[in-house]
Amino acid sequence: MSFAMGYGVIPWIQNLGYQNCFISAAAIGLLATSTFLVMMKWGKVLRQFSSEKYWLLVVQNQNAAVFDSYQYPNEASDHVHTVPLHDHEDPAKIRRDMKQETLNKYKTNTFTYTTAVIAKEEVGVFEVMDEPGQAWKGRKLILAIGCRDILPDIPGIHCLFCRGFEESQGNTLQTTFLIPDELSTQDRGRLLTILSDFAPVFISSNSPTQW
Repeated sequence: MSFAMGYGVIPWIQNLGYQNCFISAAAIGLLATSTFLVMMKWGKVLRQFSSEKYWLLVVQNQNAAVFDSYQYPNEASDHVHTVPLHDHEDPAKIRRDMKQETLNKYKTNTFTYTTAVIAKEEVGVFEVMDEPGQAWKGRKLILAIGCRDILPDIPGIHCLFCRGFEESQGNTLQTTFLIPDELSTQDRGRLLTILSDFAPVFISSNSPTQW
């Protein structure tokens, strides 16, 4: 049984070498854009993949259990960017369509809506226990934990990449940029003026500098 769980799309798996492989990746969300899948074995990064080439796994008839926790890095955004033919589509719709297409065409994939809580390796075989208590075994383990922005608890604050273009259309966008590195303030502040006529920059919670 292959095994996958984590944020993002299952990556392009190169040189698997096994028909029955264990591909794991903590709490997967199909097509969480701009994320990466990192193959890890007990904390050691073995290989890093972009999240673009999921299909190579399924078309090779690899068995895969995909764990979907319904937690996605881009869940707060109503639009995706940098995805050809899907620009400005709802990421939730893309995830649903991709999942359905996968299940309709390829019969070696299983989707389970839970998370894995325990993983261990014994004599070359990985065993993962999911939240309801079911055990999954396989020969390969991949962790795809993705990434998440932790923003200050300020009403209306959002990722500039996810919402900057939309918010700047047809109105004067007031953008605030919080950055910890004072050396990069000038360069980053200038980037903000592309989307906004008013861009205060906060440096380590000090008073804003207006560009």
